[in-house]
Amino acid sequence: MDIIQILLIITAAVGLFLMILTVLRLKDSRQGSDYFETGNSIKAINSSLDEAERAANDLSKFAESVMNDIDSKHKELLFIYNLIDEKKTETASLYSAKNTPPRTNNAKQTSLPQDSLQTVKNNIPAQPKKSDIPAQSKKSDIHPKHKEIITEYNNGRSVAEIAKSLNMGQGEVKLIIELAKAR
Repeated sequence: MDIIQILLIITAAVGLFLMILTVLRLKDSRQGSDYFETGNSIKAINSSLDEAERAANDLSKFAESVMNDIDSKHKELLFIYNLIDEKKTETASLYSAKNTPPRTNNAKQTSLPQDSLQTVKNNIPAQPKKSDIPAQSKKSDIHPKHKEIITEYNNGRSVAEIAKSLNMGQGEVKLIIELAKAR
């Protein structure tokens, strides 16, 4: 059973609860009052039903936004996992090219030959400038808030300034910028 079905069941339960509550309230009102008219009870029931429908619609909209957020975060995680796998493959190929196993914490540190050191330095990508976020990261499938972060970053604003202006954490802003650079 997926989340949407669960939310629909919860919405139906809330609506049913409101209807029962309205009927009980009407029953109590009739017992204590002789002047209660049938027309007023129908209006009260309709009002409660409208309120329950609004609550169900609000809950549905909330569930949809939660699902969109989950989907967005899932895509970001998959992207990060792919980056990690690529870096792992690159690292393994660097070590296998020189037939040098990676050092472990237990191994003594030894100096690398100068040509190995130069090979490693040549394979490290240069740190991109702020304006080096590729144009392809500005695709229409990127969340509007992420586009705003990238635009502000390209305009020279610091991570702290962007985070404060958008009411976000600095780590989240940094992650979005790094993901955009990686694309």
